[in-house]
Amino acid sequence: MNSIQNYILDNDVDEALTYLNSFSRIIRMTLEFVDMKFISLSDELVYLQHYVKLENMRFDELFDYEVICDKDIDPETTLIPPMLLQPIIENSIKHGIMQLNHKGIIKLEIIKIDENSFKCIIEDNGIGRVKAKQVVEEQIKKESIGLKIIKERLDLFNSKGEDGNFKIEIIDLYSDNGEPSGTRVEIILPLVFN
Repeated sequence: MNSIQNYILDNDVDEALTYLNSFSRIIRMTLEFVDMKFISLSDELVYLQHYVKLENMRFDELFDYEVICDKDIDPETTLIPPMLLQPIIENSIKHGIMQLNHKGIIKLEIIKIDENSFKCIIEDNGIGRVKAKQVVEEQIKKESIGLKIIKERLDLFNSKGEDGNFKIEIIDLYSDNGEPSGTRVEIILPLVFN
């Protein structure tokens, strides 16, 4: 809301309306998805698009966002638990990208693994988890709430055993000279169709 207020105070009505439109879409979609077990991958990607637009407006185009979807994955018919990827992108921005002294990159890649599963890979070129923990001292002993909730949700799906096997892996990325250079989160999901 502060961003909208700033646009209005700067007499930038067009930007305020753009921000408000994306913000209202996210609120509507959140309310629509909150009780759903699965949504289409397409809906998840639209949700992320609005979220990323808001964050880029808020932080003055701090990063580029790219989505690559395997041609063997149909986003309209492939299902995914709702709002599963947003907390990971939020962590990329908050803990990795915001600390950079250059423009960041967040890439979402969706890949079909086999007939039963696909993988969502979110990769950023941020400062990495090790440096992020050094920058924000109080986070050394606590895991991201968003990641904790995602793990709990995936464990819940796995415990029911009806939809296949859900997995998450977090990989620290390093440059050729051993410096932290980002984070990759890989989520493996069963192929479920509507």
